Amino acid sequence: MDWTWTQNYNPTDSALLSTLLAAAPVVVLLGLLALRGWSAPRAAAAGLVTALAVAIVAYHMPASGALAAASAGAFFGLFPIGWIVLNAVFLYALTVQTGKFAIVKESVTSLSPDRRIQALLVAFSFGAFLEGAAGFGTPVAISSALMIGAGFPPLYAAGLALIANTAPVAFGALGTPITTLSRVSGLDELQLSAMAGRQLPFFSLIVPAWMVWTMAGWRGLRGVWPAVLVSGGSFALFQFLAANFMGPTLVDVGGGLISLVALAALLKVWQPTESWSFPEEQSVPCPRLRGHDEQAEEMPRSADPNGHVTPLLSDQPPTRAVTASAWMPWVLLSLCVFLWGVPQVRSFLDGGLNQPALTKRIASADATPLAWWERPNALAGYSAPSWPVPQLDGRIYRDVEIVGGDKKAEEALLRFNWLSATGTAIFIAAVISAAWMRMPPREAADVFARTLWQMRWPLATIAAMLAIAFTTRYAGI
Repeated sequence: MDWTWTQNYNPTDSALLSTLLAAAPVVVLLGLLALRGWSAPRAAAAGLVTALAVAIVAYHMPASGALAAASAGAFFGLFPIGWIVLNAVFLYALTVQTGKFAIVKESVTSLSPDRRIQALLVAFSFGAFLEGAAGFGTPVAISSALMIGAGFPPLYAAGLALIANTAPVAFGALGTPITTLSRVSGLDELQLSAMAGRQLPFFSLIVPAWMVWTMAGWRGLRGVWPAVLVSGGSFALFQFLAANFMGPTLVDVGGGLISLVALAALLKVWQPTESWSFPEEQSVPCPRLRGHDEQAEEMPRSADPNGHVTPLLSDQPPTRAVTASAWMPWVLLSLCVFLWGVPQVRSFLDGGLNQPALTKRIASADATPLAWWERPNALAGYSAPSWPVPQLDGRIYRDVEIVGGDKKAEEALLRFNWLSATGTAIFIAAVISAAWMRMPPREAADVFARTLWQMRWPLATIAAMLAIAFTTRYAGI
């Protein structure tokens, strides 16, 4: 049976009660996480059930429409968002399996024996890069593990990684939070990116100082203020420029790399007057760092979730060629993501302009010939198919007396741009990286299968979270 429905933003005729009902899904989700200690998948599932109940019972949204909105949100959570996260973790797992990540870690921590500098390098600069590459908790987990392997107390390592992550987290995994907000809210993606890029640089200057002050106090902060200024300032500058003129995709990836390179260049000509370490380290042997005279009694080792063990630090630092080779997977990641982010390339991979866009172009006053990337090609209809969501597309209307605008039905399309998706760029970077690291194809396939199994619950959580977002959007909540 066909139906249409107009959103009602005050179904109870009480602004307070309707607002409390609208907040219920988020309150349930966060309350179960923070107060009851539920796991993220369980809390997200409970939040989704609450969102559906509020939409159907309180806001009187047709049940078929609510379920369709939740299904569309779950699909969007798995693709493109989950596809990005899965392949970013896959690339990281490949570097761990081959031991390249240990070399990357040593190349960062060996620049200075000062714990404040190491925190800036690993937690802030490298953590920002990881936030842009993977997001979703990956940078905190990896950065804290790196610092623990370098000799940081576990509590400090986790706390510093969390503090540092507040600067880049708004742009997340290749701009996913911004692109998702744009998709859910209908607001322009570049405008959202620019607005975030005008606010966050101020915090990017403060966060490195806050992090160092937390571990070493004001006196410790004064001792490394040039490093704090360079790491935070270079990241903040790139964050502003990229967010305003390039879009959200490479804000953190590029900013993290530039911050890392800028701080490494500074350390070539400047070092703190006094090397700072934690008081408890006086009786605990720390790993030997390049330029450090102490001999490590035991070389720390790190194991990935599959039990593959690789050395973190060695007495003989790796050569520049070995270090450059270890960084190559992350360079390939940046190059592929940047290439896929070029509008002309993305349009070509999608098969050129689709039929609605072509019809609009022909009907417009723009009589210029189609560019090579705009002309339909052999990929048209195959690399970016889309389908209207049953029981949702064209069924929902906003209350224009309240929100303004024209009274037209809300569009609900599922778009599967599998070739131009950012996650595909990461997957291709991972495949090339496996070949670069001379990993046999079968071993790489095993790593991908294990990664998919390990990511099953995070992916389910992402799907449930986006299902909540889509349900509340189409219900007018």
